[in-house]
Amino acid sequence: MRFQCFSDDIEELPEVLAEKVPLIPELRVSVRADSTTKSYMNAFQRWKFWASSNSVREDDILPAKPFIFALYLCSLVQSASTPSPVIKAFYSVKYVHDLYGLKSPTKSILVKNLLEAAKRRLSHSVVRKEPITSKILGDMWSHFGCK
Repeated sequence: MRFQCFSDDIEELPEVLAEKVPLIPELRVSVRADSTTKSYMNAFQRWKFWASSNSVREDDILPAKPFIFALYLCSLVQSASTPSPVIKAFYSVKYVHDLYGLKSPTKSILVKNLLEAAKRRLSHSVVRKEPITSKILGDMWSHFGCK
């Protein structure tokens, strides 16, 4: 488990406390509901698989480089029919980076802009139905023989 932003603090710890460092991410996982955590971890695994499949170095997966992560989001936009997979990818990577105290690629303006573009491109307009009127209710009442 890596805590790059706390590396100086960890190095200065007595050995008995350094052994307890892995407890932090174990407990921090509980900050979200179990179902959310499971969903985020599955989405993060998809990011890792995509990155590995595209010859991305392990050091560029966690912490993720913003430009490479932006390419991943673009690939999701190409295959998705709703913004949901892109949103889940964004927040799962943010969650894991926050969990380990790493700088998240989700702070990048490029990545944020791609998330917004994905939402705009993949969202569908909602067509609301007309509200039922008292006349329609009365007609239904009469039609089904209720008097």
